[in-house]
Parts: sequence; structure tokens; C-alpha cells
Amino acid sequence: MNLIISIKPQFVEKILSGEKKYEFRRRIYKQEVDKIYIYQTLPDASIVARFIPGEIVMDTPQNLWDRFKDVSGTTEEYLLGYLHDKDEAYAIEITNLEVYDEPFIPEGIQAPQSYKYIDYDL
Repeated sequence: MNLIISIKPQFVEKILSGEKKYEFRRRIYKQEVDKIYIYQTLPDASIVARFIPGEIVMDTPQNLWDRFKDVSGTTEEYLLGYLHDKDEAYAIEITNLEVYDEPFIPEGIQAPQSYKYIDYDL
């Protein structure tokens, strides 16, 4: 099973530059996932890269910040604001990042609100 996740352009840029090595989520997917495709939200609205999920860490937002702040690609204020109402949150390690030369919009796929399962490769 694969996954498409929506990520804002400012964070996609930090993933592609290597500054952001973990993707933070308020909730985690339930199925086993082989690949995660990065859907960059508006204004670009396209698939720009994919990665293999590595370590997945569940902890309090503050503990996630303390552990991953140097590779978070964000600020403490932003991350804790995003996770403000959660007792537990998730950090997904970004490994084996593959950036596409030409971003694309897959036929028949709408942008996921958070994430969307797909059972094929893009």
C-alpha cells in the first residue's frame, strides 16, 4: 500500500533541501505503507517527490519538538500551534527521498485533505 500526503509548499521546499527530515502529523495512517508520495498543495498542486517512511515516533508534541527540532524544518511556535490540541502526535522519518524532475498531477486523483491510500505506484 502507498500513500499520498498533502504538504504545504514551504515545508516541501525544506524537505527537498534536506532541512526537514521528519514529517509531523496529528494522526497516523493505519495500514502498512511502502511509499509516501508528496502532494504539494496550492499554488503548485502536484506530486513533487516520494519517500520511504522510516522510523515513526509517537510522543507528546513537546517531546517531538525537543527530539527533532534540528531536523524539523519549522519553528517550535508553528509545530506546537499545529499540534496544540493533541496529547500525542507523530513524526515520520523521510528516507530514500526521490524528487521528480517534472511534478505531475495523477489522473483521477483528487488532492487529499491529509492523506489518501493508493494500492499502486504513481
